[in-house]
Amino acid sequence: MGYFKNYDVKEIIYDNSFQRIALCKNNDDDSEFYNNIIMSARIIDLIDTEKMTRMFKNVLLAEKSEDRAYIITVPGGGIPFEEYFSNKSLTMKEQLFLTENLLFKFQELEVFEDLIEEAIIAKENILVKDNGIEFNNILKFSQGYDISESLLIKSAGDYMHYIYTGRFIDDYNISDKLPPDIMKIIIRCYSNQYRDMNEVISAFKKSQTYSLVFVPVPPSVLKKEPEPVFDEPAKAGPDFNNLLSSDEGDEGELEEVDNVAGEIAGKRKFSLNQIAAIILIMTIPVIILIMTNLGKEVLEEHADLPEANNEIVINNNNTNNASTDGENLEETINKFFSQDLLDSTDSEYNAEIDFKKFYDGYSSLVIKNDGSSSRKTLFAVVDMSNEDLDYMKNRQVGLSMKLTSEKDEVEGSVIVEVIENGKISAYSSDKVFLNSDIWSLNQLTVNLGNTDRILLYFDYDGDSTVWIDGIEIDVLK
Repeated sequence: MGYFKNYDVKEIIYDNSFQRIALCKNNDDDSEFYNNIIMSARIIDLIDTEKMTRMFKNVLLAEKSEDRAYIITVPGGGIPFEEYFSNKSLTMKEQLFLTENLLFKFQELEVFEDLIEEAIIAKENILVKDNGIEFNNILKFSQGYDISESLLIKSAGDYMHYIYTGRFIDDYNISDKLPPDIMKIIIRCYSNQYRDMNEVISAFKKSQTYSLVFVPVPPSVLKKEPEPVFDEPAKAGPDFNNLLSSDEGDEGELEEVDNVAGEIAGKRKFSLNQIAAIILIMTIPVIILIMTNLGKEVLEEHADLPEANNEIVINNNNTNNASTDGENLEETINKFFSQDLLDSTDSEYNAEIDFKKFYDGYSSLVIKNDGSSSRKTLFAVVDMSNEDLDYMKNRQVGLSMKLTSEKDEVEGSVIVEVIENGKISAYSSDKVFLNSDIWSLNQLTVNLGNTDRILLYFDYDGDSTVWIDGIEIDVLK
């Protein structure tokens, strides 16, 4: 190939006591490549040349000698990571897609030693090509020995932060403009709270932001097998219409029908649907006969009972029967909505529970407005005296919920009031635009102190019904 025999060095792009990287021109075809010569025995020992050439398309050759390692690469051809975002504004779907691709690419790097990982994921080595992540693989080492821990997960959080905000994390200063669930993942990455990249990917794909944009397709739909259909020979046969419509019921004709049916059953194959239909047709008369006799027995058994009127009466001594029956189902709103919680406030308007329309669980919260005036309606109360929530005090938390409306283009605001010592200590609001039958995700962040409770309101003046469900709260930092 001529990489070591017939080339010229155009430029030395990196040089230190244990490494030299040169931009070279292959004189055989005038193509350019990078010749990365590594002279540190410790780094040479860490490099897996077989994995380098197998996993990366732009690594043309990687080999070792007694005191040198050579990595020959060609330019990756993508756009440098930071440059890609400098002139491009991504949609949420594009951000999520790129994040998912980055996380899977980083997961592939877990087979390398920590020092090699660090060099591969350096900022100048991350490229964006065809809306995906590529590695340039110009490996630069600032030290001749291995590092104490992997920086892969922490760096994944840093790159995720850049995808959504356009900047890297500086001294743990994490943007509050991130979606709360994405912020939570980034914080845990940056503080190395995940054991491996698989845990990061799992958390990301289970996030509300991801699931709202990428709705999973049930495996039963993806793996649905086509129904087998068997060929039916186009053989001329008797006219069943004439046979079955005949008024003559002599045994000869019945025998002919039986014989013909037996012949067809023996020589003709049916599809599964046809077989099921035949069985159903044959069993319906039997079922009707059994049910008729059973009905007669029931009537005879209860013949002495007085005749009932035509009104249907439903005995329901528990007005919250639906809620009681479904108490074992996962229902997020139950944590933040009850009569006791409502009574602890002085709100003029409160939401109500609705069992007809919901996003998850078995119920949602419904708010109604006749459009005569703007109405601020309380729909959730987070009781911070609850032992399960006490750890959230003096932390930054994220609140998320799903909303939909009866009509299109309903404009309103989600309002969060943090109450401490009977006063509002923090306040946050977010304007939303709702459409019918579309559950929109809303996320807010708020800083807590020694908080007593958090009140959530929805304020709007449109003549429409609004439903709220899937309320969640979690610590961000």
